[in-house]
Amino acid sequence: MLRLTVILALALVRTGISQDLSGQVFLIAEQFNDDKCEVVADCDCCGTELFFVSDKKFVFVSRCLSGDSYLSGTYALKMNKLTLTFGKKYLAEVVDDDYNVTQYKTKLTKVDKVEFDVKQCAQKTRLTHPNTADWKNGIRYEHADEKTKTKELLASKPFKLLSN
Repeated sequence: MLRLTVILALALVRTGISQDLSGQVFLIAEQFNDDKCEVVADCDCCGTELFFVSDKKFVFVSRCLSGDSYLSGTYALKMNKLTLTFGKKYLAEVVDDDYNVTQYKTKLTKVDKVEFDVKQCAQKTRLTHPNTADWKNGIRYEHADEKTKTKELLASKPFKLLSN
């Protein structure tokens, strides 16, 4: 009986930990290399980064030479389904001919909820979306890369503007 209780307790702890994505960062794109378990985002505007900045909040950054765009919101993870609920504020970088950011524009917008399936691929956490091609596949960055990317995001002007 004690053995069963310990096993159940460990399973509950593992489930609880897996529900908190805080600090994790995913690269999302259409193309995926199944052999390497990697997202392929080798063109302009075909990669998006999904940052989980707390146990409830995320930031979604669409990367483009012509200016990145930012959205944020809240998330929930239940039964291997990740649901992103977007806030209304949208922030876009405006760049000059040399791709230098010259200003930021914000507007209010409506983005429908997005739901990803959460799976494993060779010891990596993978996100899949059945309908939206640009967001069809996601793979988690390595831990060291996540720390660097998250630190840069949290110190950035777009993040501060989006958070106000």
